[in-house]
Amino acid sequence: MNYQETVDFISAVGSEVTTIVEGHIGSGKSSLIDALGKRFPNHRKVYMDMTVMHEGDFRIPAVNHDSKTSEFYYNESFGLHDNVPVLLMLDELGKAPRPTLNAALPLLVERRLGNDYMHRNSVVIATTNLGAESVGDTFQAHHRNRLSFVKMAKPTAKEWVDNYASLNGVAPEIIMWVGERPEALAPFDHYKDPNDNPYIFHPKAQRTAFVTHRSLTQASKIVNNRHLFTTNALETALIGTIGAPATVDLQAWIQMGDSLPKRSEILANPDKAKMPDQIAGKMMLTHQALNWIEEDTLDAWMDYMARMPKEMQALFCTTAIKKDSKAFVLDNNKFTNFAIQNQYMFV
Repeated sequence: MNYQETVDFISAVGSEVTTIVEGHIGSGKSSLIDALGKRFPNHRKVYMDMTVMHEGDFRIPAVNHDSKTSEFYYNESFGLHDNVPVLLMLDELGKAPRPTLNAALPLLVERRLGNDYMHRNSVVIATTNLGAESVGDTFQAHHRNRLSFVKMAKPTAKEWVDNYASLNGVAPEIIMWVGERPEALAPFDHYKDPNDNPYIFHPKAQRTAFVTHRSLTQASKIVNNRHLFTTNALETALIGTIGAPATVDLQAWIQMGDSLPKRSEILANPDKAKMPDQIAGKMMLTHQALNWIEEDTLDAWMDYMARMPKEMQALFCTTAIKKDSKAFVLDNNKFTNFAIQNQYMFV
């Protein structure tokens, strides 16, 4: 299943079937709780990292001295005490200590702890890495037989750019690099020899840092703030985040980003501000604008963008309307007039 199919599947059966999502390192499994949260806005969203959970985090014994009996007090996150629907993610389930995993099984299988049940509309999911990655995720046969395991495909470079990076402020330099190097987000099992793709995690190679969707997002924060520290610090941090091969490649795009006209220049004189000569420069500048435009700067950008090829105009407009943080574009006269005159771009 791809990412969207996984969200659709869990949304359809999640209140009845517990799904364990298997997927590649850093491929967005944990973010499923946010995507599902939009489908279940009235559910209490609860995230638990199973690598640090213990049996006592689920329940602790309590003694009733009057009746001389014992019972259990449960973690309030599960909603057992107030009977509210919960969207519960048990992340990294395959790495949980065995006693913790056993304690979680009634919750996973029956939505139950002790004699108390979760709200009938609650959704329980879990994530784990692929066994072939050899990072410690294991399940016994009786675990697998009680639950539904689905493999989530690693998002392709295009899927990551279109559905995440361009909508969430990822550095344009990284977006452009991924577009040039889509193999940097390829699955490791496409390569028998790890040396055929030096960018990615591979269980046969010892790589302390490598490219994943997650590490690219982390690298983006470093690239976006590079004006605050030295070039040496930038390179050192990137090597420790996405690996040396990716860092070396990325440098060319960072240098291009530094050579583009600044936002202040565009806003001061959109009709005469410098325009990049190369298409790649225009595309990177468009991605930059998607990150920095605000209500009071959109008019100037629309004037500047009018000097660009239609392809860049389409990239900006079709992406802007998908970004929740840029909803104001729909109230801007220049933007709406452009959209009316170029309706074909939005079909």
